[in-house]
Order: sequence, then structure tokens, then C-alpha cells
Amino acid sequence: MNAARTDRQSCLSACDKHFLPALRIPILTVVLDILLSIPYQPEMPRNDTAMYTLACHPFIDTVITSLILDTANHLFPLGLRTILTVIPYAPQIITTKVPSIMVVLGRAVCWRDRPFLDAGQTSDAPSTYTPPPRREWTVALSADEKSIDPPISLLPVNIVRLWLVAIYGAWPSNLLAFVRDPILYLRGKQVECPYEGDWEDVWRPGLLAARTGPLLKEFSLHPSIMYFNSDGELRDMKRWDKVDPPEHVSRAHIIAHSERLSRGKTDFFDEDPETPSIQPSGAVTPNEAPQESSTNDVQQLQRENMWLRLEAGYADRLRKQYLYRELFTLDFAQDLAHDRTRSTAQELDAI
Repeated sequence: MNAARTDRQSCLSACDKHFLPALRIPILTVVLDILLSIPYQPEMPRNDTAMYTLACHPFIDTVITSLILDTANHLFPLGLRTILTVIPYAPQIITTKVPSIMVVLGRAVCWRDRPFLDAGQTSDAPSTYTPPPRREWTVALSADEKSIDPPISLLPVNIVRLWLVAIYGAWPSNLLAFVRDPILYLRGKQVECPYEGDWEDVWRPGLLAARTGPLLKEFSLHPSIMYFNSDGELRDMKRWDKVDPPEHVSRAHIIAHSERLSRGKTDFFDEDPETPSIQPSGAVTPNEAPQESSTNDVQQLQRENMWLRLEAGYADRLRKQYLYRELFTLDFAQDLAHDRTRSTAQELDAI
């Protein structure tokens, strides 16, 4: 196990060293392929997993920096997916990075309906502008990306919903405090603005609340909100001691999909039914004659197939994690309801 961890660390160090703009999508694709190709073993201690190794490595901070500064629209969902894969296995470590994670969340809810616009570009369509970085960082630009049709689960509407599920499931008080007043939150957490200018230049007052509120309308009240404010939520690491990855995933999705549960729906991992399907770029419609494929077409199909395979692996792991803990979670809810009923009966008897 130590040898495997050393190999993973060496691989991540190489990824970190060569994380140049043109290589960021291929590198994250390889990292996700490694993380998701390892067979899912619920009984494996989280500290022995590749996801935990990534969370402990400086490369995770590089990925978060990319999510904050880069304006490449195909790169952004891959970065979100990478962090989503890690969170259930290393919540204590990611907790120390939550203020930066909230900056990513702010970008995500804006990007969901308004793609990133590179510095110096103009567009008549609604878009999300990111100020130039304050630190030395070569920005990956959307103008330099190759055209590709992402799988449905990596479309903005779907990947951002999964991001909200994960962040609200882990740090609900921080999420609400951030979207309510991002400037007050970030200054209270002493987060230096990574962009030229200041936080007031990034989001106008009320913007994030207006864009996030509708996305949370089906979410249940998280129990953590009753006990912790945003600071307490980040200080109390003991709350993660008895929560394994499957339990974290299942509870987060149950809280986020309470409306579906009330309608008898239990498959949380299919794409949004309102999301339009995308036809692979190399597909031939019934009214089109086949065209001769070029080398670029073949390479593009290979990239699309790789993305589809990664998404299939991620969805399969989510389902296994949920099913592994589904009975436990339902038993927990039934026991809680039984305790409340018994307590109420005792109070009535005492009257």
C-alpha cells in the first residue's frame, strides 16, 4: 500500500509540474481515469484510497486555482468533477479549503447559464467575465479549446447541480453564508481576492443569492444548520469521524432530492430530464450522407468517447456508494421518526 501511495504521489507531482494550459484537459482526464478505474471497495479505509492521496497532494490546490482563474469552458467541468470525486474521501482536508471552494461555487452558478468570456473578448450573448489574475498564472482560455460535445452529465446545468449537492451536503452553513453575502463571507474568512481589483468587482450585491436560490428550492433543511454557523462548521472536524464515503454521498443526495423522494423517485444520478440530449459530433443524422472522416474527426471522437467512459465510471461509483448506504440511511430515518413518536407520546401522557 505504501508503494502504491508513493507511485500516486509521483504521478500527481508530474501532473502538477506539467499543468500547462494546453495540457490541463488531458491531465485531468488521465487523473480522473485513474481515480475511477480503481474498483470500488466500501471497506477500504479512506486514507488508503487514491482520492485521499490526491486531497493531500499540492496538485489539489492547483486544480482549485484553475477553477478560480481559468476561463476555458471545457476545462471547468472537468475540474469540478475532480474535486467532486475527492470530497467524500477526504472531507477533513477539503474543509480547510472551503473558502476557496466557495469562490469556485460562485463562478459555477454564474457559468451555469453564462459561459466564461476570455479577457479582451466581447459577446452579445450573456456571459461570465473573470477579472485578470493578481498572481502569476497562465490562464487557460476558451478560445484555445478544441470543439467537443461533452457528455450530458458534464453540461453546466447538470455538473453545477452535482456541485451544489456535494457542497450543501458537506458545508451547508458556509454555502448559505457565502451566497447571501460573498464579500462579507470572504473577508471574514480572510480570503485575499485572487483577481485584479477587489471582491466588489467580482459579484454585485445579491447576484449569487438570486442565481443560487432557485437551484436549491428542492433541497431539504440540512440538520447541520441547526448546530453550526459557518465558522463552527469549519472548526468541528469530529463530525466526519463516523461518516464514511458512501454515507456522505447517500445523505447528500437524499437531502438534495427530497422532492423526488416525495414523488417516489429514487434514481438521483440520471441527467436532468429537461436537459436537451446532445448528439456526438461524429454522428450521422438520417437525412445526411456519411462524410469521409478526417484525422481531426477521429481524434475528436476519441476525446468524446473518453469523456463518456469517465462519466459512466463516475455514475457507477455514485450508484454503488448510494446503494451501499441506502438501507442504513433509511433505517436511520425510521429510527429517528420512531424516537420522535415515542417522545411525543410520553409528553402527551405526562399532560
